Amino acid sequence: MREFLQSGEKITPLFRQKGQMQDPVLLDLLNYWERLRGGRIAPMRSEIDPREISGALEYTFILEHTKLNQIRFRLAGNKLCDLLGMELRGIPAYALIAPESRDYFTDILTELLAEPKIIHLQLTSQPEGFGEQTAQMLLLPMRNDAGQINRILGCVSSIDARIKPPCRFTISGKKTTRIVSSQTVMHDHVSAGFAEETQPFTPRTKPTDKPVLHGLDGGSTLDRSRMRRTRQYLRLVTDD
Repeated sequence: MREFLQSGEKITPLFRQKGQMQDPVLLDLLNYWERLRGGRIAPMRSEIDPREISGALEYTFILEHTKLNQIRFRLAGNKLCDLLGMELRGIPAYALIAPESRDYFTDILTELLAEPKIIHLQLTSQPEGFGEQTAQMLLLPMRNDAGQINRILGCVSSIDARIKPPCRFTISGKKTTRIVSSQTVMHDHVSAGFAEETQPFTPRTKPTDKPVLHGLDGGSTLDRSRMRRTRQYLRLVTDD
């Protein structure tokens, strides 16, 4: 199995780019995530053991795609909360991002959930009283208990502890690593382009004496013979 690093339009095998990620905090989290997934597209959220990432825990977060079609912090380490001077749980995922980069960041998260991949972001900030500060963010897909890709395990590193809140970042660079797996991807939302076509309704044009079932949907009737002729089906849609 080979994985690939995409920068711009160029795709390069990841094994040739071992020097691309040097930060030890990000590497610890990435290596742990890789061990957990074991060749699958992504590990389960329930498989994460905080004790196994103690060195990165203060910089780590988990995002959740909610039923309201929002991506919010579900958990966040102390160092990240200190950056904004507040608890991040329940806050929109773009809270750490400067306004000019928020739409781009939201697009990146949506892209990761729709087509699971590893995303490595370069961040910059200019907090008051400091020169330009740089940081890195790692974003990794995770499954919920139903097997859907609706969680993101992430980490932000290289944060100067002297910076006073609030501190927000602009996105200055992005690298994408494709995940290779034979496992089927399940999502908790479906775009309009993959929706099932609506089946036309054909009204009955003449009465019938055939047996019917009563009491469904507030008193409507269904012809039993029509039920036997009508076969339900599932259409398997993949996003390869």
